[in-house]
Amino acid sequence: MNRRDEFSSFETADALGIPIERMRQWMKLDFISPSVPAKGQGTKAIFKRGDVYRAALFLSLVDYGINRKYASSMSNVLMNASNLKTVLSEIDSHAGGLQGELMLIVIKRKDIDDESGLRMITCRSLPSIEEITTEPDTNERFVWDKFIVINMKQLTEDIDARLPE
Repeated sequence: MNRRDEFSSFETADALGIPIERMRQWMKLDFISPSVPAKGQGTKAIFKRGDVYRAALFLSLVDYGINRKYASSMSNVLMNASNLKTVLSEIDSHAGGLQGELMLIVIKRKDIDDESGLRMITCRSLPSIEEITTEPDTNERFVWDKFIVINMKQLTEDIDARLPE
């Protein structure tokens, strides 16, 4: 069975569980974007499936307290066109428990309040606290404020279940 790969703004907002007005605001502020923007009144924006996944990741990060600007930047980095196929193939390539599924871990440093204080890791098994809180360049540990772990396979499956066929 072939799945649809293009969705309207209304279908995307419905799959995300948010009002269309909020989605339009996020689009206007450039936090989320469709593959094909609307070209004026009466035309539709077209969201590809990957755009909807990226918007769902953005929403998850915002729900966990990450600033919208940073959440947008982080979701765009992970789910940009060149990374998206790799991420989706990683999600599809392994079935099993949490230790085998692709996770996104976001770490917020306690001493830095801007985007540079956020670190993003994708992995299949939970690393140690020492691994996560050590700067790769200097091998120095830092004090962390919060960890967010998102099961990327579950995120994409939830969205797939809510998108129209």
